[in-house]
Amino acid sequence: MEKKFKFILFAIIVAPIWALWHLPLFFIPGLGQYGTSFGIFTIGVIGLTFAIGAVRKITGNVFLCVLFHAMVNAEYGVFIFENTLHKNIIITTILIILSILSVIIYERKKKVM
Repeated sequence: MEKKFKFILFAIIVAPIWALWHLPLFFIPGLGQYGTSFGIFTIGVIGLTFAIGAVRKITGNVFLCVLFHAMVNAEYGVFIFENTLHKNIIITTILIILSILSVIIYERKKKVM
């Protein structure tokens, strides 16, 4: 998919798929997602899709994507977050901007070399 679509379009297509992939976790008591807002979670997934996509695009390493995902999951298991819509939108916006800028810088640097 990555070869066929540009980075931003790819992330926009993959984010809802990943959100739906996690949907069953919202119905299993004892898991972190149980009883929380799927909509707010989906907004966070959008930001993480851009971030993980940027890691993959820049490094070409899937293991680093897995490691990044595990780090985010561990962070939510250790720290208590107030998962509000406002905070999630801000964090997602920052992740998207930083990811896009990182990919742009990487691609420009790659063309120069």
